[in-house]
Amino acid sequence: MIITKTYRRYFSRDLKTREEGETMVPRARRVTIFAAILQALVGISRQMSIGSPQIQALNTTVIANQAVASANVAINKHILAIKNISKAYLPPSSIPNVLKNFASRGDQVCYDDLGCIGITDEWYDPVHRPFNLLPLPREKINTRFILRTRESIDRPQYIYATDPVTIGNSYFEASRPTKFIIHGFVDDGNVGWMREMAIALLGHGDYNAIIVDWGGGSLPLYTQATANTRLVGLEIAFMIRTMIEQFGARAEDFHLIGHSLGSHTAGYAGEQIPGLGRITGLDPAEPYFQYMPAFVRLDETDAQFVDAIHTDAKSILLLDRLNVLSGYGMVQPVGHVDFYPNSGRQQPGCSLVDIPLTLIEEGLYDAGRDFVACNHDRSIEFFNNSILTGCSFVGYECPDYDSYLKGLCSSCGPDDLNCAKLGMDAVDYPIKNRKNVQFYFTTDRDKPFCKRHYHISMKLTKTDDAEEWVYGKLKISIFGTYNQIRDINLTPGGSEKFYHTDTRTFLLTSTIDVGKIQRVEVYWNYDADFFKPGTICTLFCNKELFIESVTVSELDYYPESERLENTFQSCPVDRPYLNIGDKSTGAFYVTGCPAR
Repeated sequence: MIITKTYRRYFSRDLKTREEGETMVPRARRVTIFAAILQALVGISRQMSIGSPQIQALNTTVIANQAVASANVAINKHILAIKNISKAYLPPSSIPNVLKNFASRGDQVCYDDLGCIGITDEWYDPVHRPFNLLPLPREKINTRFILRTRESIDRPQYIYATDPVTIGNSYFEASRPTKFIIHGFVDDGNVGWMREMAIALLGHGDYNAIIVDWGGGSLPLYTQATANTRLVGLEIAFMIRTMIEQFGARAEDFHLIGHSLGSHTAGYAGEQIPGLGRITGLDPAEPYFQYMPAFVRLDETDAQFVDAIHTDAKSILLLDRLNVLSGYGMVQPVGHVDFYPNSGRQQPGCSLVDIPLTLIEEGLYDAGRDFVACNHDRSIEFFNNSILTGCSFVGYECPDYDSYLKGLCSSCGPDDLNCAKLGMDAVDYPIKNRKNVQFYFTTDRDKPFCKRHYHISMKLTKTDDAEEWVYGKLKISIFGTYNQIRDINLTPGGSEKFYHTDTRTFLLTSTIDVGKIQRVEVYWNYDADFFKPGTICTLFCNKELFIESVTVSELDYYPESERLENTFQSCPVDRPYLNIGDKSTGAFYVTGCPAR
């Protein structure tokens, strides 16, 4: 019954678009997607139904893992349905050398208003881009521009570069910054996230917000869609030139925001407009773009400032093994700054066991989309929530995500080059000729995805009474002006060696904002392990942990001056250290620490 109602709602002949007066969404497109997604979901549900009582008890890790294992059987059978939508990748072993002859090298097509598109040897790669096609006819792709401003937020207007009168008669104002929102593969201009982003932007500032609808070219085979992006990029560039030359807009006031294939589409537009202000790539698509020359994909030369958010950067190459862990986004950095939330690969809340919950809470269509592209779409949600909420997504430059989680990267530096804010404020980053700078942070699993990041630095000290090292577990509690975090395990992997000559760092994440930190408590538990030589402590050894200072820095503050202002630092007042006995707690208060 639920499936029948959902089908009727989304795919009936009487389906209306989200905007009054707009063209009806092509029924065939949605039915095609629905059929493939439904086939996959039904396969999963059949496997899960065998243990339905267990599925109702997903609150335990063991049972959740069992659900994933049983679902994998169904996924391996039905993932081909998803592959048949995209045709995104053919493994190298299946590409005969003769296919090189079908790469259309040397072909070219020209357009009166737009210029020419050609295919040269540089557009071809036997692994990363084995096929190259020319775009579909311009009238088939039918790129449309839908304008919203604060004056017309509920009354979108269609504007055409081929008919500048439509721009002059609209609410477009050249003196305002202009935001273009560009969808990717399968989507069109009617998908909900584009309207939501346009409205969010208008709540943020007085902009011209323009949705780019190229739905006529986004759902042939993926290979054809990649070719169509080149033409759509020229269409966007033509619109921008018209606004500059005929209405007095400035190139630096344009900001292109593209998702997936839309990211590279924005790059094609940007390379045509000298001095274009900014491009934001929301999980730029991997297949046919990653590791290709810069002119084939989005890169930092396409605008004065290019930022990218990577959320699904698990190689699509894994699809040839029917591995559900494959992703659609690039791991390769493409901008001046590149953000990798939660490593940029797997997002919290996007695991298979979450799909049944999405089905219950949001319906079959959203559950199906989550099944196919939950990680891929998170880049959109992160960007939107950076506009709509008070969340401060601050990324820190680090060699890799594991180093970030270990607390090894915690300072923006004196010139704020080592961290940046995701979203609209990313443009505040002081580039200084840097590019492809990779920033990491974590998020919560649920909207608005906010998390607090507490960096803990604990300086130990070797006194005459202290052992060279002690072995055990640590917990920490943080007390602030209006909240607290208690008994957080800093050694989740089990007991560790703590050398008294070391400074140990940790990263604690929580959805709780404690306010201004007033007190920190450290709990120490010495562990005498018979299987660990040297840990058995007799009457003549000391189990105590000697701490010289504790510093807790809230990494969500930006810039560096604000982070330092909100950093808690404590040293014992009446002695150079605090010694904490076995199964005991030591308290640290705001004192500051003398220079040593």
